[in-house]
Amino acid sequence: MQFGDGTTRAQLSVLPATLRPHLRRLRRSVYVYQMPASVNRAAEAWMWRQWGKDAGRGCDPVHNRRIYSAQSHFDAHLLHDDFTRTLDPKRASLFYVPLFLNQRVPWGADLNASMSRALQYIRTRHPWWNASSGRDHVWFVFGERQTCLVPPEIAKASIIVGHWGDEDCMSPDKDVVVPTITPVQHDYPRFVQGRDGTHSLQRSMRGSAELPLGRSGPLVFFAGGITSFGASQDNLRKGGIDSQEKQEKWLKRVTADRCARPDVSCRQVYSMGVRQAIWREKLYAEPDMRIVSAGVPDYFDVVTKARFCIHTEGNGWGARVVDYMAMECLPLMVNDRMIFPYANVLPWEDFAIHLRKDQIPALAATVRNISQRRQEEMRTALRLYKAGFVWWRPDGAAYEFTLAALGQRVEQLGLGRAARQARARS
Repeated sequence: MQFGDGTTRAQLSVLPATLRPHLRRLRRSVYVYQMPASVNRAAEAWMWRQWGKDAGRGCDPVHNRRIYSAQSHFDAHLLHDDFTRTLDPKRASLFYVPLFLNQRVPWGADLNASMSRALQYIRTRHPWWNASSGRDHVWFVFGERQTCLVPPEIAKASIIVGHWGDEDCMSPDKDVVVPTITPVQHDYPRFVQGRDGTHSLQRSMRGSAELPLGRSGPLVFFAGGITSFGASQDNLRKGGIDSQEKQEKWLKRVTADRCARPDVSCRQVYSMGVRQAIWREKLYAEPDMRIVSAGVPDYFDVVTKARFCIHTEGNGWGARVVDYMAMECLPLMVNDRMIFPYANVLPWEDFAIHLRKDQIPALAATVRNISQRRQEEMRTALRLYKAGFVWWRPDGAAYEFTLAALGQRVEQLGLGRAARQARARS
C-alpha cells in the first residue's frame, strides 16, 4: 500500500494505444545495477548535514512522502517488474543506476560527489558503461533544479530522468521529464482521503472523468504564491479571494520589480518572474478569471470546473500541472525554454496552451479566442493522458508513461537490438 493499491508490474493496457509500442520495446530490457549502500545512499550524509539528525524522524522525509518521492515509486515498481526488468545485462537496452539523491533544496546541493562515486563504481566493476560511453544508462534526478547539477560527464552522455526540464540543463533530444507528486497528495492516505476526509485528488480525478466535456467555471484559474513559495495549498486564503488591499499590495510590489516585466527574462528568480508578470497585468481583475495570491479552500471544486488553469514554475519546478491534468482543467503553460513532462511522446498541443512570458499581455485575448468546441476537443485528448501524471495506484500510470518515454528514447537513440548485438560481439 505504500505506493498505492495495485500491481507493481508494468501494464500495457493503461497506456493510450500510441504509446504501447514504446513500452513493448522495453520488454525484459532494463537492467538495474546492484550497488552497495555506501555508494547509492551516500548522498544521505549530505541531507542529514543539511537538515539535521532529526529530519528523518518517523519516516524518510524524501522517499516515503511529499513531493520528492517519484523516484521511490519508479524504483519500487521497476525492481518487481518482470515485464520490463532483466537480470541479464547482455539482454539490456537500458542500464538503470538506482542512486538515491536525498537532497531537497533548489540550489546548492552537491550531486557531483555521490554521482561521480557511483559512476566510478559501475565503470570499474562492469563493462557496460565503457561499452556505450554511458549512452544507454539512466539516472533519476528528482530534486528541484537539480538536473542542472549533474556532473557533465553523466549529463552529456546518459539519459537523465527528472522533474526540472530547463533546456539549459536537460536535453530535449535524449532526456525524459516526468511529473512530480503535488502537495495535495503528499502520501497515499492524503491522495485517497484528502486533508478533511471529503475532498481528495483521487475522488476529483475519478469524478472529473464523469463530467461533461464542456465547463462553465472560471475561464482561467490560478491560486498560489506570487513572489514566494510560502502561499500554497497549505496556506489558504480565507474566503478564497484576495482583498483589494492584498491585491494592491502585490501590485505595488511587482510594479517596482523589473523581473515582473513580461519582456524581461529573469530565469534565476522565483517563478522566473512569470507569476509576478501575470499579477502586473492585473489579470486578477478580469471578471471571468479567478487568480488568487494564495491557496483556496475550494481548490478541488474550482479546478474541476475551471476551463484553463495556469501552470508556472515556482521556487523550482512547478507541480500544479499534475493536479490540472488529473482534474481535467486544460493546462495553460506559461514559461520559457522548459521541457514538459513526457514531451517526447505526448502531443501537448492537443490538450494544452503554451505561452511565453513575453506573451502574457495577450493571455486574456488568447484564451477567450478558443471556442467551446475546441476546448471540448482538447479535454477529450487530455483524458487519454491524465493517468500519466499521477503515480499512486490504481488511478495513476506515471510508471508506465515514464517507461514509454524511455522506450521512445531507445528507438530514437539506437539503443535496442543492434546495440545489444554490438556489445555481444565486442
